[in-house]
Amino acid sequence: YYLRLSGVAGIVTLFICFQLNMKLGRVAKAADKTMQSRLQDRTRVIKQVCDSIKGIKFYGWEESYFDLVSVKRRIEVDSITYFRVLQTCNVVLGRSSPILATVATFIVHTAQGKELSSADAFATLAVFQTLRAGMIFLPLSLTMCGMIYANLKRTEAYLSIAEAGTGIEELPDASGNLVTMVSVTSGWHGADPEDEGVGTNIPKDCSFDWEESRARQRSLSSEAVPESPTIACVTATYELTATADKSDINSSSCSGSSKNEKGNNPVLLEEGGRENGEIFELKVGSLMVTRGSIVGVAGHVGAGKSMLLETILGGAVTLIRGQVSVGRSVGYVPQEAIIITGTIKENILMGRAFDQDTFNWAVKMAAMERDLTVLPHGAATVVGERGTTLSGGQQARVSIARAFYGRPTLLVADDPLAAVDSLL
Repeated sequence: YYLRLSGVAGIVTLFICFQLNMKLGRVAKAADKTMQSRLQDRTRVIKQVCDSIKGIKFYGWEESYFDLVSVKRRIEVDSITYFRVLQTCNVVLGRSSPILATVATFIVHTAQGKELSSADAFATLAVFQTLRAGMIFLPLSLTMCGMIYANLKRTEAYLSIAEAGTGIEELPDASGNLVTMVSVTSGWHGADPEDEGVGTNIPKDCSFDWEESRARQRSLSSEAVPESPTIACVTATYELTATADKSDINSSSCSGSSKNEKGNNPVLLEEGGRENGEIFELKVGSLMVTRGSIVGVAGHVGAGKSMLLETILGGAVTLIRGQVSVGRSVGYVPQEAIIITGTIKENILMGRAFDQDTFNWAVKMAAMERDLTVLPHGAATVVGERGTTLSGGQQARVSIARAFYGRPTLLVADDPLAAVDSLL
């Protein structure tokens, strides 16, 4: 009002500063998303290192993993620094915008040859200073809104993940089969064959067949492998597809091993069982397991044995297409025993109602009777985190007893005796 048209210059300056704040806010939001992603990468690597610390020490891989963690941390620090610089620039610009608007107003007013009195100057300063608080909190609120939006998107993506076991049908109790699979294609979460690049450049020699594997075992062993009339497996193929570089596909083996072909240094697989964007898929034409049968699945490392079991259980593996039907009562013994902090009895029950006869039978089936007599408090012996007070074989047998305690009609075991002494 006092400076007439000269005040328009100050308003234009505020508008320009506001637009710059908006632009910096959008860039800061993208930088925050990148920072969170790199934080997850670094945390994932550290978790894998902590979980495999014994193997790292035994193989002398400390320096390799130290370099790997250092690289991940350096990348994370760079993204944090970039985000903080953007955030600081946004705040500084917001705080200085009233001053810049005042200076621009005075310059335009004097450039017109008009006299700038002290009364007009202080009145103009008072007007623009009233906007100072708002211009300070505006960039902060924009940055915080961007961070909240990014976190909400991550939460939405997590909550939008399909429920485990989607597509797994339940067989009635009267059925003579426990597992039926027809034209099944399964893969780790995110393996969608409709996505661009997935399903192309499949190695022709990358297949796994139970009949071929069994014949190969006969030729290599003097003992004949017993036939199993209780399992029918037709056109079972294991394929390795990838969305990564074609050169990686051509040099990859269908075993899915995590060995680095270019050197002896260890390679950490990314989340979801991928390395450099590779996606593992298992294809089964037909498979049937009848009641009362004992079925064994054999194959080389990475042939898809565990993925087959995960497909039956409907766990970490996504059923992409096909039909899978499984019995109602299922027991599962994983490769690595899951032990919680508590007593051996609590680890076997896992919150289920206690029945002495069933408990004794499960302990007997897992060959743990002698262990319970040797342990100081028997079944009441407290087990530390990750089974620190138990040997590897004892942990595996606790897991077996847990599966038997539920008296399942279908027992799925993924190499449960690897850590158990052969005499047992």
